[in-house]
Amino acid sequence: MKIQFPLAFILLLFIGSNVFAQQKIKASDAKSHIGQKDTVTVVGKVFHIKTTEHAIFFDIDASYPDNPFTVIIFEKDMISVGDVSKYDGKTIEITGIVTDHNSKPEIVVSNAKQLKLAQ
Repeated sequence: MKIQFPLAFILLLFIGSNVFAQQKIKASDAKSHIGQKDTVTVVGKVFHIKTTEHAIFFDIDASYPDNPFTVIIFEKDMISVGDVSKYDGKTIEITGIVTDHNSKPEIVVSNAKQLKLAQ
């Protein structure tokens, strides 16, 4: 019995880590994830950051309107997300649920944990 418990525990950890692993996709593949309920991590290069009074927009992998993916941070979340200038021109990972806005995939970012520099 003692031998079976550690083996079962190790198997559970291995299976659990694979089940809950975040799926990473390219920005160009994000459109196929619109409407899915699963959280994904989109990887792409920030080509341009546009700041307005009500939102911040990241153009990923090309400049608007040719960008295949957009990141949006609404005004109410700007403080919790923090300074985004460090992402300009860098390849980043954006985690969230992919939604549709005018036939273009996007992720709405509401906290800093959803953004990180790609390694």
